[in-house]
Amino acid sequence: MKVDADVDEGGHWHGQYDTFYELRYCDPPLRLLIVPAGTPEDVKRAIESASRVIWMDPPSAANRLRAAIEYLLTDLGVPRRGTAHKRIERLAASRQDVAAVLEAVKWIGNDGSHTAALPLVVPRVSSSVYRAWGVGR
Repeated sequence: MKVDADVDEGGHWHGQYDTFYELRYCDPPLRLLIVPAGTPEDVKRAIESASRVIWMDPPSAANRLRAAIEYLLTDLGVPRRGTAHKRIERLAASRQDVAAVLEAVKWIGNDGSHTAALPLVVPRVSSSVYRAWGVGR
């Protein structure tokens, strides 16, 4: 609660206050991303899973989006050999634009693994993946 108080000479309080709410849980989960038609089912499930926990545990949501990146790489035909970083490097040979965005989401997922608090910027970045990949156009 924020209070903006003003006390006059007679000791009477004048002012206003605002009440702020912080969302911690929502069921059903808010759709933070609209998953376009044509999105692979495993990618869609990982994104929806991130949406379920983003308010309670943003680092966990980031990890789930990182999993979506792994599924997306597989769907794009990148072999499941090596780390996510190596797989993204292989994709960069043919799709530098997509690889750059996937790399950014991968780093956010990594931060989610090693950080207790992560800001809620993940949804905006992950929607960029769709634009770069060309899903939903």
